[in-house]
Amino acid sequence: MTPALRSLRVLLVSALIAAFMAQPPSVSAQSQTTVAAGSLDRSFAGKGFAVTDLGNRDEHLRAVAVQPDGKIVAAGYTQTGHQFQIALIRLNSNGTPDASFGDRGTAITEFNEHHAHAHGIALQTDGKILVVGHTHTLANDDFIMARYTKNGRLDAAFGADGKVELDFDGGFDFAFGTAVQPDGKILVAGTASIDGNYDFALARFSTDGVLDSSFGTGGKATSDFGTEDVTVNDTAQALALQPDGKIVLAGYSGSDFALARYSADGVLDSSFGKGGKVTTNLGKSTHRIYAVAALPNGKIVGMGRSFSDVNSDVDFEVARYNSDGSLDDTFGDGGTVRTDLGAGEYGYGGVVQPDGRIVMAGFIYDPALGTEPASHQQLLVRYRSDGSLDESFGDGGTVRTSVGKEDQLYSVAMQADAKIVVAGNSGIDGDYDLVVARYHSERSSPAPPRPTYSVVPQPPTVPPTVPPAGPPTAAAPPEPATGPPTVASPLDDVNLNGPEWLEMSLSGVFHDPDGDDLTFTAESSNDGVVSVWLDGSSLTVVGIFADTATITVTAQDSDGDRVSDAFDVTVMPDP
Repeated sequence: MTPALRSLRVLLVSALIAAFMAQPPSVSAQSQTTVAAGSLDRSFAGKGFAVTDLGNRDEHLRAVAVQPDGKIVAAGYTQTGHQFQIALIRLNSNGTPDASFGDRGTAITEFNEHHAHAHGIALQTDGKILVVGHTHTLANDDFIMARYTKNGRLDAAFGADGKVELDFDGGFDFAFGTAVQPDGKILVAGTASIDGNYDFALARFSTDGVLDSSFGTGGKATSDFGTEDVTVNDTAQALALQPDGKIVLAGYSGSDFALARYSADGVLDSSFGKGGKVTTNLGKSTHRIYAVAALPNGKIVGMGRSFSDVNSDVDFEVARYNSDGSLDDTFGDGGTVRTDLGAGEYGYGGVVQPDGRIVMAGFIYDPALGTEPASHQQLLVRYRSDGSLDESFGDGGTVRTSVGKEDQLYSVAMQADAKIVVAGNSGIDGDYDLVVARYHSERSSPAPPRPTYSVVPQPPTVPPTVPPAGPPTAAAPPEPATGPPTVASPLDDVNLNGPEWLEMSLSGVFHDPDGDDLTFTAESSNDGVVSVWLDGSSLTVVGIFADTATITVTAQDSDGDRVSDAFDVTVMPDP
């Protein structure tokens, strides 16, 4: 190749490169949809909700849980003929029925030809599923439990062919909540008729469904909130396990919020309230707690509703308590929050997100929607950690959804990706059907498509004449540092001695060169070993069970750029 041709090729290549760099990127016209916090997740069953019709007249869901693999299990009851039976369904993560579970996604269980209702659900670490509730006859009601294998069959190794019944004192007993301790033992809570009066009731079972005689009195514990002069009925609707192993029951006593805390061996904890019990009277109203959460910092959140004795108005209500049972006056109005949307708001399910925000689920009865049953809608409400409505969620902190008629929600759970799963029922074609819905928790936008470039060749140009050298010019000042956040001080591994907790600040761990404020998320590789809690830049790590888990902390700037750091937490056996 001659020198002239070589020079011409260099000029052509240079021109092509210059033209390429000069052209603006051409982005395809693919639509970019922003997902709003509180909107239905349309990737779930195609509409954001899945309706299951078992072919019966009355079908209701009362409890929901999300498996580690993302599948969703929900329990309730269905009417077959003149008898109610336990109904358990499992959905794939996309909202379709899981055909590998039970009979094409559904398991129906009867108890000795009696009516059976399921109200609570819990997942074991081995993948088995626990359901609790009560049987009903004209003579009495009893606690019941059923345990299912991963494929939706009754577990023959549990109780009598997978089922357990418990009678407290020959009266009417109802189980509403359940939890599995780190050692695999099973707690069941509700109410029991003792000497003609209803009391908080708690029982503990071994992993094979036998009453644990080392707990309470013969495996059972009851608590009466009344006095010698005043007789009240007490009902525990929910229970929660604290990181230190103590057990919290929540519900109501007479017309008041009520909580009781027990030691790990079933004895009332005298350091909580008065002799282990707390009641909260909030004025001329009837108050009910239906869900409870024990926070890593020892505080307790009770979630439910209030009914006004003055104007018959029903509202969502939340209360937060300190670890000693006193109301937390940093939350809401002296420790409580009531939400009135101008109709009847019935709160039942509740969950606390890792960042401290509270999500409640129930339904709203609004005559403005029409006559019953069209006047009922699903209702979700989210609060900030200080009790104020989270206006980034839905419409000023609230979300209303119509699936059919008389829509009602009774339970809520969080997925690992922070999406919100709710369960209840809806009136469709004259019957009640089972409904599971999924909502987005945060506002997000899909990533834009990768830009494409069009290269337009330009004719070669003559290189510019280089001017003679002159005096040196001052260098331009350096551009300010920009870019994604970085890890400034990596987190160290941590050892915890048994069930204890550690609080640490993330403010010096990450650095953003733009000076943007950073937001944080944290995730444990095994919540059964170590749980995590975030309050702004304050991270709380809670040891639960002797083992090791990896905690991953992610920092995100205002541009959406992220960086993560991980560390191991080893929980040592409790000496």
